[in-house]
Amino acid sequence: MVTLTELERRIRKELINFVKIGDFDRSFVRYKPLANKFGVSYENDYERNLFHDMLGNISRYEHSKGRPLLSVVVVTGDYIPGGGFFTLAKDELKKQRPDENNDNFAQRERQELFDYWKNHEDPDR
Repeated sequence: MVTLTELERRIRKELINFVKIGDFDRSFVRYKPLANKFGVSYENDYERNLFHDMLGNISRYEHSKGRPLLSVVVVTGDYIPGGGFFTLAKDELKKQRPDENNDNFAQRERQELFDYWKNHEDPDR
C-alpha cells in the first residue's frame, strides 16, 4: 500500500488543481519551479533527488487508485517528463507498453489525466 507524506499530499493537491484548471495543450509545470514552490532546493542534488522520489510516490499512489499518473505534467525544458518517470511507468507500474515510445506514452497518459480530472473530484480532499 502506498502512503504519502504531508509534503507529497500537498504537491499532489497542487498538481490536481493545476490539471483541473489547465488546458491540455498548454499545461505543463517544470521541475525546478514546482520544487521551489514547496521549499525544495532543486539546485541541491540531495533535495532534487528527494523531490523526484516524491513525484514517483505520487505516481505510485495514483496508479494504486486506478488513476493516471499526475507527474506526467511535470516536465523538462523539452516539455517531456524526465527519465525516471518513464522507468517507473514502464518497468515498475507496467503502464507504458514495451513497444511504445516515450513521446507517445506521455501524450496518451496526459490525455487520460486531463480526461479523468475534468470529470472527477479528488476523493482524498
